Amino acid sequence: MSTNGYPPASNTPGAAPATSGGNGLAIGSLVLGIVGVALGFFIAIVGVVAGVVGLVLGILARRRASTAAWCWRASSCRRSPS
Repeated sequence: MSTNGYPPASNTPGAAPATSGGNGLAIGSLVLGIVGVALGFFIAIVGVVAGVVGLVLGILARRRASTAAWCWRASSCRRSPS
């Protein structure tokens, strides 16, 4: 396969796609939310506890994601005093 003097494309066939680290808290929140709804019909206390823990994890995940986005845009991750 000729590249006509250009370097090959970064997504050549057979190459693994680049992935980011992901957000484990968000995935945990999603799983606990689904478990909370599913078990809430049968065992109410387990459903409520899983739902509350999932909600807390979701809030933490959103906070962490917004902080990471802020750090990416700023020159440093330290917040200036307001």
